[in-house]
Amino acid sequence: VIEAPLVASALIWHRGRSTTHDAQAVNALQAQLSQVASKSDIIINSIADGVVVIDNQGIIQLINPAAQTMLGWPNRDAVGLDYRSVIKLTDAAGASVIEDLSPVKQVMTSNKSATNNDLILVTKSNKKILVSIVVSPVGQDSHQTGVISVIRDITREKEEERQKAEFISTASHEMRTPVAAIEGYLGL
Repeated sequence: VIEAPLVASALIWHRGRSTTHDAQAVNALQAQLSQVASKSDIIINSIADGVVVIDNQGIIQLINPAAQTMLGWPNRDAVGLDYRSVIKLTDAAGASVIEDLSPVKQVMTSNKSATNNDLILVTKSNKKILVSIVVSPVGQDSHQTGVISVIRDITREKEEERQKAEFISTASHEMRTPVAAIEGYLGL
């Protein structure tokens, strides 16, 4: 994605040069911008977490391969849709998150980053995934151009936490039983 301020700055810088210099400068600028865009694509596509860029109207502008896999939406289907059609969130009880409590909506209205680790993502195939979602605004306070959502599948982490807590509970119970028997024998 080429930002308009960068192009405008480059054109202003080249103002006043001869036509051949202008053509050379524009070609050099295009090559440089193409290289920057290529590097950005490589970085976004290699991130293991799902990245979804949403404009200030709520329309998905970019979705990386990890998000496509997680959400079950291919790029060609998701880009151009309203984020609410693709990113369906529920709370722990299974109730849909109302729009005003959606992290995306909160960031769009407040222009402040939001994080939530207690939501469940419902994929296109209705699979439920525990997720951590971080949403950050893009742009300045008065010129917000949208938000970036980073979605991480934390299902495995939550399961490991549950197993660890269960193990500790079982181990402490098993340790208390022999200690109680020993105390009983000592009392006798």
